Amino acid sequence: MGIGKGNPLSIVGMEGVNEMTAQRKVAYKTLLGIEFGDQCLRAALVSRTGDGTQIKKQIQVPLVLDPLAATPELLGQEIRNTLQQAGIRETRCVICLPLKWLLKHRMELPDLGSDDQRSFIHLHAEREFPFSLGDLSISVSTFTASDGKRYVTILAIPLTYIRALEAACNVAGLRPISITVGVPVPDTVPQDGGLLCVQQREAGIDVTVVGGGGVVTLRWLASGDSDGDQHTSDPDDAVLREIRLTLSELPSPIRESIRTILIQGVEPWRSRFQSALVDRIRPFIPAARIDMTSDGVGSNAPGVLPLFVTLSRILNGQNRLFEFLPPKTGSFQRIVSRISSRGNLFFGGIGAVVVFVAMLAFLWQQMQLAQLESEWSAMKTPVSEIEALQDKVRLFRPWFGDSIPTLNAILTLTEAFPEEGVVWAKAVEIKDGSAISCEGYANGSAELLKVLDRLNQDRRVTQLQVQQVQGRSPTQFRLTLYWTGE
Repeated sequence: MGIGKGNPLSIVGMEGVNEMTAQRKVAYKTLLGIEFGDQCLRAALVSRTGDGTQIKKQIQVPLVLDPLAATPELLGQEIRNTLQQAGIRETRCVICLPLKWLLKHRMELPDLGSDDQRSFIHLHAEREFPFSLGDLSISVSTFTASDGKRYVTILAIPLTYIRALEAACNVAGLRPISITVGVPVPDTVPQDGGLLCVQQREAGIDVTVVGGGGVVTLRWLASGDSDGDQHTSDPDDAVLREIRLTLSELPSPIRESIRTILIQGVEPWRSRFQSALVDRIRPFIPAARIDMTSDGVGSNAPGVLPLFVTLSRILNGQNRLFEFLPPKTGSFQRIVSRISSRGNLFFGGIGAVVVFVAMLAFLWQQMQLAQLESEWSAMKTPVSEIEALQDKVRLFRPWFGDSIPTLNAILTLTEAFPEEGVVWAKAVEIKDGSAISCEGYANGSAELLKVLDRLNQDRRVTQLQVQQVQGRSPTQFRLTLYWTGE
């Protein structure tokens, strides 16, 4: 059957992204196993000795707090106190989840590629479980029936449970390397057949069926009498009926391949249950194929057996049957996973190139600005001195200029008037050094016309106009002209 020699797939939902992850193999010498039972806590310290493993310490104590309802701080404190009282100092641990915490589903796998198979499993998991894939930690195991059909068993647990257990372990000073399911399936299972395992628990039993190279089903069945103290004629009738229903739901090739039945528990419960179980499942499993055996390991503490087997598999370098511990991913890995598709990767690459070019342009601009600021710092003082000199030049330039346009304009106007005094000016106004307005008197029109004629003959005078002429002797006049200075 080869259970454990394959590599079961593990799907862990993290922030809405589900990834198929391979299990990491690390060589450990000693590991601490912790399992939550019905109002109790089991722990086992297992070490690797040569080719085998052995239990160094084991405890089973009442658990005051409910692991699913208590705060991680209080639960972690109780776990730490329990381990300290037992003298257990190992920090690397494996958490084994009880089956009643898990959601499960089994389906047939079509002949698809790895990517399509992953999508197919995602689709059915989202359809069957009352949670989104981002809120679940999912692990799967595939198996093949004798007729060649492939199946997959999907186990899921809310991711909030996993986070709470991780936080509690952190408070307790523990470092979980795996969160899995404690399944007491030994490595000595026949390779040519399936196996039915019945494990006694505090308030029920765990039923496990393996075959075809994987785990076919896992169930927790409540029982009113599993401690062996009562001796009624049929104490576990409901449990036996559920086992029959479980077997009837299995694919026929897998069910018919079961050749080994393991009943693990304390006496006299195990002998009594074995006898009742054989009678109930005979129609489903031919009697010639049944080989009733005991576990042969940990008979003095059957409750710790699933922990021991699980830790032994990890210490011996074998794969866990299931893995629910989310992989540790950094911020960069989360970003890469979000753009893992080809289309997103293409556009993400274009975006990265644009951002890179923009960063280069911004860097070049900053370098240019720094260079210009350095040059300005070097010339700032001389520039300030030159600007001060230019301000002084602008202030005093009119006093030292070679050209005197206003005086030349007045000189030209004065020379146009006769020397005898027959024409005289009363007021002269100059605007902007070129627009001249003159008011005055003349003894007669003839003398005024001579003045106008002289002004017209001067090429530096343009736009000569007589604005007003009144009276005869004296004649009052007002004229305007434009002095070009050329």
